[in-house]
Order: sequence, then structure tokens, then C-alpha cells
Amino acid sequence: MARIRPWYKIIDTNMAQTNEAGWRFWVEESLRLCTQVEKSRQWRQLAASPLRQTPLIVDLLSIAEQNDPVLVGQSIYATLLWGVNQLKPTIAPDWQAFAWRAYNVLYYPYFAGMAFSELADRLQISEPTVYQSRRSALGQLVQILQSEAEAPQHQRKRQQTLIGCQYTFAPQPVQAMLCLAAALPAPIELSHFTHLLRRQLPCWGETPVVVTQVALPADDFQEYLQPLLTTGALTTTANKPPSLAIAPHIGDYLQNSQAAALHQAHRLLANHALAEEKPITAAWHYQQAEDHECAASLLLQTHRHLVNQGETTALFDILQSFHPRHLNAQRWAQIKLLLGDLALQQQDVQRALTEYQAALTAEETETRARAYYRRARAFLFLNLDETLWHYELALATLATSSPDHPLLNQIQTDKAWFFIQEKPDLPKAAALLQRLEESLSKENPLGRSYLANAWAGYWHRCAHDDLALQHRLEAWLLANAAQDQEWMMHMARNLGNDYTALHNYDQALTYFARSLQLAHKVGDRAMIGLGEKAVGGCYFWQGDYRAAIQHYLRAYELLMQLGRRHWVASVCYDLAEVYAAVWNFGAMQRYWQEGVQLCATLRNDTLTQLFHQLDAIMAWRHQLNQRQWQALTLIKEQGSLTNRAYQQQTGCQQRQAVRDLNELCARGLVERAGQGRSVQYVIPAVTTTACQAPS
Repeated sequence: MARIRPWYKIIDTNMAQTNEAGWRFWVEESLRLCTQVEKSRQWRQLAASPLRQTPLIVDLLSIAEQNDPVLVGQSIYATLLWGVNQLKPTIAPDWQAFAWRAYNVLYYPYFAGMAFSELADRLQISEPTVYQSRRSALGQLVQILQSEAEAPQHQRKRQQTLIGCQYTFAPQPVQAMLCLAAALPAPIELSHFTHLLRRQLPCWGETPVVVTQVALPADDFQEYLQPLLTTGALTTTANKPPSLAIAPHIGDYLQNSQAAALHQAHRLLANHALAEEKPITAAWHYQQAEDHECAASLLLQTHRHLVNQGETTALFDILQSFHPRHLNAQRWAQIKLLLGDLALQQQDVQRALTEYQAALTAEETETRARAYYRRARAFLFLNLDETLWHYELALATLATSSPDHPLLNQIQTDKAWFFIQEKPDLPKAAALLQRLEESLSKENPLGRSYLANAWAGYWHRCAHDDLALQHRLEAWLLANAAQDQEWMMHMARNLGNDYTALHNYDQALTYFARSLQLAHKVGDRAMIGLGEKAVGGCYFWQGDYRAAIQHYLRAYELLMQLGRRHWVASVCYDLAEVYAAVWNFGAMQRYWQEGVQLCATLRNDTLTQLFHQLDAIMAWRHQLNQRQWQALTLIKEQGSLTNRAYQQQTGCQQRQAVRDLNELCARGLVERAGQGRSVQYVIPAVTTTACQAPS
């Protein structure tokens, strides 16, 4: 162990009276001890330096920490290193550049353990010249430190250097713990952090593709974790259970100075998030690791699952954080297409058009065609001429593609649908479908299924429901032949709607059940919601209002979870209508108001008119008193109600009961059954519709 000279016998320990020669001696002796620290970590030796009494060290430590020789030694080491770093010039590092010599002759011997002979070879100068340069550099260092001690201006930078030294000399598990804590976006429960350490510490120093399943015993890292909590490098909240976070100043250092280590931590956390089936969290960590291509690919692969889980808003937000400089042109276009789809789901047409426009920069032909096609679909809400023009642009982009190209088939059939539904021109629609019929090969069942479905729409428009059903069945069979489960799901639902319109409710429910089965199989929760809505409609038209309400409510809850507001508005109308049918006007009013508000937000004027028509039909409900509402409810539930039972239930007198019930009869809401004292009040035997206004 190197002996420390009795400095107090050589210099005045009064800091204010210490001259430059004293400072030079302190600094030179302290630098000499730095070489010992580099090899032996004997911080106590360095802590004996008189530099410990200077403001350079005092302002880095609390009063309690000033009594810890290890912390004092680390602070002196960091202060000297900070001073040497001030000698760095602004030009690029160069061993032979004279501007770098002062830094090189102090840093490499004292902080990197390089021999002076090796340093001379690197600098391409003689060893005596190295020593001469060292004396000059030492003088510059003394001036820097003395000036900072007299008028501190760089305390934060010195503090960051101290943190850097402590991090560098820390064992690898400690470095891993700090980096993992710094990479977390928010405080984490202490128990969860411990679980994370068990799974991730074995991976440190590697870049595994998947999270390792090897577990570390708690004792292997607890000895490192506890000192970090004791010193405040990691802090815990007073919450129950407590949450752990990294101290802000240490987090700042890692963010600014340990990019490679933090990137590794983010990759490990991304793998951990994937193992826990949290794609958005994983993608965020990949972004922080500057692996933007991996993040984008992950989101593009899992976007349907995320939307089905109701994470549309979170997905939209993280997709917006990408920048074209992060991704290749093809990936960027795919991200913009997805953003457009999500915007259109929320009826934000202008935003969707903007996102689709950005995707037109793609070099790949199919992606550009898809962008034109999506813009065509979006313009259906704004400008039908623009829709038709974009169909033409999409078809022109795919002009050299095979006639059986799936996207080409979709666009061609959609263009025919345009002339069937949006801008009716049945001869033009028939010509387009006939042309497609001739170009599609027999070995393309999916394309021919699209075509048959379009023919079904055409024949419905021509009022030939028998031909329409025939083509819809053909579309269903072809979808089965193609084994495209998503398209089969849509075709089964279409057939259910067809049979409902034909009042063949049993057959309709059979196909709705098949559609729901497929929706559950592919995990499409939006289609599950729409399937429940369709089943509810089928029961409504049969007059089974209780079953209709059950299915409508399932659809409402699911579509609400997914944030599909335009479909929620439609289900609100269904619920308002069916609750009116059972005279539950409190529930009717709730869904009516919610639906109207959603329509105003979405600017859905067509559905708004339907809501107001329903309200106009049911306007008479406001003229009934509370007792009469109670009577209607009782009759609905029990099937009938006597005058005496009405008096007992409402607490009114006989004359008032007679007036109330006679008024309900006059409005056609109830009718008398029986004679004399056996008269009962029942729902009229003949009711045209559930919501028909009484006479």
C-alpha cells in the first residue's frame, strides 16, 4: 500500500491562504493516488488528500457523506477527472494533434493506467518530452481547479462526473439494475422490479431474442440492490405497495452518457413486454433503443389484436411518434396507411385522407394502389366524384398486375358497388361486374366470392331478392372454398341479414351464429359486436324484445370498449327503439340522448334524423303521469292489471284510478278485458309496431 505523505507538514491547511504551489502539490499527489485507485479501488487513500477540504469536494457531498471516506475518495477522483476533461479541445480526437496533448498526458497515465513509454509511442514523441508536457498540463489543470474552487460554476457537471465514476466502478449487476430502472417509463412496484431482475439480469451483456426463463436466487442480487436503496440511487415511494424509481440525477446521467447500456436495457424490457403480451409497451422500448424498424414491424403485425383489445387510442398515439427518418420508405407508408385506417374508424375523415396521402410516397406499387383505394373509401363521406377518381387512380397503378390480383379484385368490385349503392347506375354496375366475370379465372375462389357478393347487391337493388339470395349463397360457398375465415365471417353475416329481410328468422339466426363463431375464432371483437347487434335485430323483428335487448346490450358494451363510436351510435338507436317497444321510457331516453350526442360529434345527419323521427313518434309519452307509467310497467310484466291492484300499487283513490285507466284506454295503450268487477286491463291484442303512436 502506498504511503501518504504528511501533507499537513508541507502546506498550510487554511484553504484561503493556500497558494498555487500548494494546489499544484495537492493535485499532483492526488493524481498519483488515482493510479492506485484504478487498480485497487482503495478510495480511503485518496480521501486523505487535502482536496477534501476544498469547495470542490464539499459542495458535492452532504454533511453526513463528508464523513464517508469512500464517497470522499470517489468525489476527489471525479473532480480531478472533470478538471482533466476540461483540457479537451473542440477538434476531433487525434493522438498526434498538439491541441490534444495536455489532455492525453494527464488522462491516460492517471485514469487509464497507460505507461508513459506507451504514451510516448502513441504521441510519437520522446518520453522526456512527455514529462515536460505533463508539467505544463498540470499547471493548466491547477488553474482550472483553483478557479472553480474560488468561484464554482460547474457544480452540476462535476456532480454528473461523480455519478459517472460511481457507475463505472460499480459491479455489473449494479449497472444493470440502474439501467433497467432508468429505462422504465414510470415507477414500478418493488416486487415487480425484483421479478424483473430475476428474469433479466442473466441476459445482461447479451442481446437475447426472447426473454430467458433462467431465474436468479434473490441473494444473488439483493446484496447489490439494498445499497442502492440505502444510498438513494434508487428511491421508493410511500405507496402501499411501495414503488421504486431511479434518482433523477442518476437517471439524467444515464440518459446523457450511457446510451449503449440504456439501449440494451430497453431491448431487454421490450422482450419482457413481449413475453407478457404487451406489444405497445414493447414497441415503445424498441423506439427508446432506437430500433424503430423493429418497433414499427411489431405494431404492424399486432395492430388488429390491439384494436380488438380496445387499445386503439394507445396504438394511434405511438404510431404518431414515428418520423420518416426513422424508417425506410415502405415501412413509413405502411404506418401512414394504418394511421389512416384508425382515423377512419373514428370517422375523422380529413385526418384519414391526410395519412393516406402521405402513404402515396411509397415506392412499392401495391402500397401506392392501396393508398389510392383507401382515399377512395374515405371520400365516400365527402365527395363521390373524388371517390370515383381515386378508384381510377388505384386501378391505373395496378394496370400491369394479374387479373386475379386480390387487391385489384377488391377495387374492381368496390367500384361496381359504388354504382349500386352510392351513385346508382345499374347498367354501368352490371357492365363492370360482367367484365370482371370474364377476366377472373375459375381458380380464384376468393375473387369470385367478392364478385358474387357484388352481384347479390345488384339484384337486391333490382328488387330480385331470389336472385340476390342465390348469389349470396354462391359467395358464401366460394368463401368457404377459399378458406378465408374473415371473408366467410362477413358472408355469413350478410346471409343472416338476407334471411331476416325475408322473415326467415330461424335460418337467419343459423348464419348469424356461424358468423359469430368465426368472429370469436379469428378474435375480431368488432365483428362480434356487430354480430350481436344483428342477432338483436333479428329478435326485434320477431317481437322477442327481451332477447333483442340482451343482444343489443352485449353489442353496446363491446363496441363501447373498442371505441367504435359510429357503431355505438347505431346500437343506441336500436336500444332506444326496443325500450320504447316495451314502454321503458327511462332507458329509451338514456340511449336516445347518448345516440344523438354521438351523432352530433360524428356529424352523422342520417342517423340523427332517425333519432328525431323516433322521438316524434313517441312524443305522447310526455303526457302520462308517473302512476300511468307504473301501470303500463305492471301490465307489461304481469300481463294484466285490475282497478283494485292499480289502487294498491299506486296508493291513489278509486275515482283517480278510473280516470287514469280510462285515459290509457282512450290513448290505445291498454284495453279492457272482461265485464263488471272482473274487468282487467291488458295490452291491446293487435299492435302494428312496437313504437307506433297511440290514437
